Amino acid sequence: MRRARHTYLPDVDAAIAEAKYALDTLGAVGVKLATNVYGQYLGDSVLDPLMAFLSERQALVILHPHKPSPVNENVMRQTPLAMQEYLSETTRTVCNMISRNVLARYSGMRVVVPHAGAYLPIAIPRMRSLYPVMRQNGLVSEIDFDANLNSLYFDLAGSPSDETIRALLTLTKPDRLLYGTDYPYVAPKVIKANIERIKQHLPSK
Repeated sequence: MRRARHTYLPDVDAAIAEAKYALDTLGAVGVKLATNVYGQYLGDSVLDPLMAFLSERQALVILHPHKPSPVNENVMRQTPLAMQEYLSETTRTVCNMISRNVLARYSGMRVVVPHAGAYLPIAIPRMRSLYPVMRQNGLVSEIDFDANLNSLYFDLAGSPSDETIRALLTLTKPDRLLYGTDYPYVAPKVIKANIERIKQHLPSK
């Protein structure tokens, strides 16, 4: 059997072929997409054929933050990627997708946002408030915020606090929250503590 390859964007045709192989031959239920590849974010119109394919196949799409391009190495010495830039990257790419209605137009995809939604509970309300100005200045076309958000699920990896979960629930409902651990990057004893914390914080119904 052919070994799975890693085919990276921005080669869209190769990425579609690899996704098709993963879904049809390997039996995968979905794919992982990095938040950016060489500075190209997932709302880029060049990627529309890939999004159309994944939507048609009703694929599960798991996002994961990637190192931004370019990156300020001096800043990274004090604030590692996992502390700040991963959250920024996740927020940036989801907002980029929403700005072009990618999630609404290709609604067959189920998209999992990592790390309890990153900064989206703050960014989405701000984006909504700025939307009239963005439209007036020709930066975006009409955005269906509700349809875009309806495609999103959120994993709880990354030690979410009570405040984080409450903020996330301003964007979504409890049935859109998925358990995540970040193992092996998070130690087992920390994962166990996180499980107990989540049990306490999530609504019982």
